[in-house]
Amino acid sequence: MLMYFVNEDHIARFNEIRNKLPEEYFNSKVYLSVIYVGTSSDELYRKVLPYFDFEKYHFRFTEMFEQQDFSGGLRIMADLCVLLYNQGAEVDVSELGRLDEKNFEVALQVIKFRYRSSRPPYHFDAYTE
Repeated sequence: MLMYFVNEDHIARFNEIRNKLPEEYFNSKVYLSVIYVGTSSDELYRKVLPYFDFEKYHFRFTEMFEQQDFSGGLRIMADLCVLLYNQGAEVDVSELGRLDEKNFEVALQVIKFRYRSSRPPYHFDAYTE
């Protein structure tokens, strides 16, 4: 699957975390979706992924929103992580228009992957601008 990544750091962080997943979750659309968005920027990486427990399959998003400051496009991306995890948040499609070009592309890619991609195993051919 050809997948857009913001930069080389995004690719490296995504693969590093994915490779640490237990085998039964290595091809989980839920996990991969959250990892993909959560590794797309340094700030999301610092503010979102510490609240996702990859061993217990639990996302402490209520705690995340209480403890972290998300503004503008970053809040939209954090909400998108929660939506992709379990529909615990809403993302208005019109809000995606407020994202910068890179985050907009990340959002489109992850939505396509989460809701339309084929069956596992998932192999990602990465591309950046």
